[in-house]
Amino acid sequence: MPTHLDLPAAGSPEATRHLNRGLVALQDALRTPGLEALEPGDPLPQELLDAIARWLDAYDAYIRTATQDLTVTCGMGCHACCAHGPDGVAGVEALLALRAARALPDGEAVLARMAEQAARFEERVDRTGSTRAAATETGLQPDPCAFLDRLGRCRIYAARPVACRMFVSITDPAWCDHRHPQHDQAVNPHLLPPTILRRILAAISERLGLLDLPPDLWRAVTAADARWPAVEEAAPPPAKESP
Repeated sequence: MPTHLDLPAAGSPEATRHLNRGLVALQDALRTPGLEALEPGDPLPQELLDAIARWLDAYDAYIRTATQDLTVTCGMGCHACCAHGPDGVAGVEALLALRAARALPDGEAVLARMAEQAARFEERVDRTGSTRAAATETGLQPDPCAFLDRLGRCRIYAARPVACRMFVSITDPAWCDHRHPQHDQAVNPHLLPPTILRRILAAISERLGLLDLPPDLWRAVTAADARWPAVEEAAPPPAKESP
């Protein structure tokens, strides 16, 4: 369960420096020329991709700094936090996750499995009337995120959204599983970026025409997949005949 802790390092000059660096990167991303003119399926501008990469690097550095006084127990392959349909995903983040998934050798199959997960999640939202309630119910199902490999490692790790990055554990990672008998004792700070940064992510999403995507990862990626076709690679020029 999310727990609010006193994290002095989160307000340190170093942490503030990383957040400011992230702010500059997101502002650069927002100023990328021509985002409104992109047609679904157009390649994303390298300027946007580079700025988002700088933002994610700054945010990861902020998390490391903010948690430096804690014993973070997260490790490769622990993935209980991936079982809820992570909430709070911006449209641009869903598009970047989709882009990373399509680059996988079996990307089409991965996205088909995610579409099935999204449909199950949608049913739970409709039945419970709440994304949060649907996420809680989803956490009780043996339904791991389609982006995970057989060892529980995220296959789009570098492109995962803030909703996936912000979650850390300082108790036994096994307790993060909603089905674990000690789940109610788990301590999992959620290191959300400041509101201004999330608003800029929303503004970038709006420029891309993706502001209205669902807020959870699985439905957002599935909706983006339907709306934003894969980029068609240009055919290579015909080979010249030898003289």
